Amino acid sequence: MNIFIDVFLRHDKYGNKVPMFIRWNNGTLYVIDRLKKVSRAVSKSGMQVLKYDVVIGGHETSIFEDRYLNKWYVEEK
Repeated sequence: MNIFIDVFLRHDKYGNKVPMFIRWNNGTLYVIDRLKKVSRAVSKSGMQVLKYDVVIGGHETSIFEDRYLNKWYVEEK
């Protein structure tokens, strides 16, 4: 199941999206400490998405950008 989130990002001088913060559904704001990698992926529903491997509070996780729906989400574990 996908959990949709708010993502605050900046665009660098090359036009790349760089996520800076995420806001969870309960309003909690988390700082993204580091963006490790961006890659193309296939979601559990079979859609092409961008997968952002990030570090938040010392923990590695992934957030996903569905460019077709123009939404960001995390996958429930």
